[in-house]
Amino acid sequence: PQQVNTLARCNVMIPNREPSSATGPFLLEDAAWIDANWMFISLGICPFSLALLFIFFKGSLREKFADALLVGWLTVPIYCLHQAEEHGYDVRGWRYAFVPSFNHGTGSQLFPLCNDISHLTCPLTVSMTFYINTLVVWVGFSLTMVVAHQLGGPYRY
Repeated sequence: PQQVNTLARCNVMIPNREPSSATGPFLLEDAAWIDANWMFISLGICPFSLALLFIFFKGSLREKFADALLVGWLTVPIYCLHQAEEHGYDVRGWRYAFVPSFNHGTGSQLFPLCNDISHLTCPLTVSMTFYINTLVVWVGFSLTMVVAHQLGGPYRY
């Protein structure tokens, strides 16, 4: 039998079914490897970038934390850790629970049109979640801090 992709399977389902522990893995079945695993790469970025920050910024621990640039850069590793627990496995042990939970709750309130499509893939899709999180956090946060380093002055705070 021909395999049906996740989006097509979602369209025949109840539009706003309560997410379960199986919903996230169901969404990831047909996802590209990077879309299904970027959050674990993020988990690896966390300790690596944290170590680099504490090597790059000189001085005592107190002096490092008094530096607004270091504190700003800390958003990158801390948010990378957050991405792993939000999109990898949550505190219940559910794999990829954020997207179905968001779509069922907040997403259904913000986008009632999704009732006609499927709240499993509307408004957030697996791919969209990857792009939002990598472009905004990995690239956006980092570029913001590079600009703060270059411009200095009020951009440091």
